[in-house]
Amino acid sequence: MRQPGPWSARPSPDLAHEVLAAQGAAKNTVLAAAASLPGPVDGRQHRVGSFSILRSWAGIAARHRLAEGLGVPVVIDNDGNVEALAEARSGAAAGCHDVLHVKVSAGVGAGLVLGGRVDPAAGMAGELGHVTVDPVGRICRCGGRGCVETVAGIPRSSPRSPRPTPVSTGCPR
Repeated sequence: MRQPGPWSARPSPDLAHEVLAAQGAAKNTVLAAAASLPGPVDGRQHRVGSFSILRSWAGIAARHRLAEGLGVPVVIDNDGNVEALAEARSGAAAGCHDVLHVKVSAGVGAGLVLGGRVDPAAGMAGELGHVTVDPVGRICRCGGRGCVETVAGIPRSSPRSPRPTPVSTGCPR
C-alpha cells in the first residue's frame, strides 16, 4: 500500500479504499466514515483551514469529497476536537459533559466539548499552537512568528513522542 506523506496527501477515496482492502473489509460493509485532521476544519462548511499541516488540503471540502467517493456519510473534524470527544465518551473524562482537551505533539492544540457535544461554530478556538508568545521567536509552519508550537511542540527530530498521561478531571461522574 502506498504511504503518501502528510505534506502532500489530499483527501482521497482511493486511499480509503486501499485502507479497507488492507484490513480485509469490503466496501459494502462500511456504514459511515470519520476523518480526524491535524489542523483547522470549518465545522459549518466542512472545509480544511488555510494553514493546516495538510497544506495541499487547504480549502478542500474534504467531507464531501470522501463521502462522494466512499458512498457513505462522512464526518470530519479537527483532531483536538475528536480526541476531546473520545475522552468525554470513553476516556479520562468519561461521564463529563464539558471537557477541555489539550494536546502537545508536533503541534499544540485543543478540543472543547460543551454539553457533551463539539460545537461546529467554535472554528479556530482550539488552535492554541498558533497563538504568538514570542514576537521575535522562530518562524512557525503557519507563517507566524513565535507561536506556542515553536516553543512547546515536540521537535520533528524527536525519535518518540511522549505517551499521553491522563489527568484527573475532577468532574462529577
